[in-house]
This record gives sequence, C-alpha cells and structure tokens, in this order.
Amino acid sequence: MLIKEYSNGCKAVLATEDHARELAPLLREYDSIEVSVGQFGTNEEALLYGVRNDDVTITGLDPDGKPMVMFGVGSSDDSIPYIWLLGSKGVRDYWYTFAKASKEILPHLLLDHPCVTNIVLKDYNDSVRWLKWLGAKFIREVEVGGQVFYEFIIRQKEPTSVGMPVEDFRESITLFNKNLRSLPNAMVTREEIDAVNPLEHFFGDGMYIRKTVMPAGQIIVSKIHKQNHPYFIMSGDVSVLTEEGVKRYKAPYFGMTKPDTQRVLFTHEETTWITVQRTNNTDLKEIEKELTEDSFDYKLSNTDFNLLTEGTK
Repeated sequence: MLIKEYSNGCKAVLATEDHARELAPLLREYDSIEVSVGQFGTNEEALLYGVRNDDVTITGLDPDGKPMVMFGVGSSDDSIPYIWLLGSKGVRDYWYTFAKASKEILPHLLLDHPCVTNIVLKDYNDSVRWLKWLGAKFIREVEVGGQVFYEFIIRQKEPTSVGMPVEDFRESITLFNKNLRSLPNAMVTREEIDAVNPLEHFFGDGMYIRKTVMPAGQIIVSKIHKQNHPYFIMSGDVSVLTEEGVKRYKAPYFGMTKPDTQRVLFTHEETTWITVQRTNNTDLKEIEKELTEDSFDYKLSNTDFNLLTEGTK
C-alpha cells in the first residue's frame, strides 16, 4: 500500500514479508551488528519480526522499487513502545529523501505512542545523526553483547495550532473579552484582579519590572502591549493564545512580547510571570497609560479618525 511517492521516484509503502526477505542480505554493517546483539539470530528474522509484530512497519523503496530501508513502531509487554530502523547502503544514496520522509511520517507513527525508545550503536554516526534529526534525546550509555549503545527516547510533539489574520484576531479577542467580563464570576476591576493575582513592582535605571503570580485555572485577557519587551515565566504551566495560535509554556521560559499585541492566558498551574519594560515613570497609573491600552482603537491617528468620520457629520 502506497503511503507517499517522492519526486525522485522513491516511495514509502506499508511493509511486507517479501520486503523483509529482500532487504535482509543488504543491511549495512552496523545494522547487522545491532541485529546480532539482540534477540534475533539473523537479519531476516529481525525484519520479519517487525512486520509481524509492529503496530505499523514502513518500507522505503528506491526508484527501481527495491527495498532500501524498513522501520516501525510497536509495543512490547508493559515497557515503553519501541521504534527501530534497518537499512541498506541505498539510504545514503537517497539520504535527503530518506531524512525528509522519515520526519514527515514520524508524527503519524507517534499518534498512539506519545513516547518511543530503543538503543543505537554509539559509533553508528549515520543512525545517531538521523535520530537527532528526529528529535531523539539520548539518555545514557549501555553495554549489550560487548558493544556500547546509546539508549534514546523520542517524544510526541504537541500539535502546532494555526494562527489567524491579525485584524480577525483583534476583532475576536475584543468580543471574547467583552463576553468574558459579562460572566457573573468575572473579575473586572483592578482591585479584584490584584487581590487574586498579587503584583510586585520594581524599578531600575529606565526599567520597570513587574511580577505577578496567577493561580491555577484562570482565563486572563491581557491589556494591549505597546512596547517590545521581554517576559520570563519563572514557575508554572500556562497556555497562551495570540494571532499566531495557542502555545503552551512550562517554566522556566523566556520570550518577547511584540508591540500592539494582546493575549489570552489559561493557567494550568500557579504561574509566576515577570515583565521588563522601558520607562522613566515610577507612578503606576502613568506607567499603565504609557505601556498599555484597553482598545486597539488607539492605533487610529487623528488623520485616520478624520478620514473615517468624514461625511458623517
């Protein structure tokens, strides 16, 4: 069954036992070493085991339709699910296609397996490089059958959300904020907000540092930020919605706030958030006027306003 065909004629297909038998005598030297120190007696037995027992096994075919690589994921007893790959020298001949294809296919293999693991020969540079490309984390060195291996894990990445046009987002967040503030348990006044989210204020040379602690389980709509400035998440776990989509941050984390942006936050845990901004003001009310706005209407200059209202008088 065809999964994907590439412009150079290479294909990714669901693996068969015929693929395993055809690829077995062609495995690279290091692949054969990895097989020999495992529970399988021969290359063919190892490949057939994968086809018969994996949750899914995929074969990479060269432009002539010959198997050059097989890899798969599966579960064994109560241990962490495994991932494996064995290939021929043809992998190097089509290295770019192989690397691109494996990174495209891996997220689909991990849908039912948030974390997979295995070991790889420490000196097997090609395979180690490929694993790094896939985002593998190397945990420790282990010795098996007189050979030194790296134990590694690959974790499923959180899905990336899709952003939206800036003007659409601004319209949506304005409506969301209006509806949120109308809820009976909404905190609207500065006094109510500060009572639950205590603030601390610090001043340096031309700098204003603000620290806030936000309890878990809150939905918070920020003010509109007028200045490019850094922020630091010192503790906690928070999801942040902007026009770029939703991103989840776990402390410690550092980021930059862009001018003319507004955020919606959801605190999964109590979260400590620090911002650093430029100002010579020390009066908190004046600082708030200088650095933030409540509405995107402030972007309209007097000229813009006159153009928008021309003929309405």
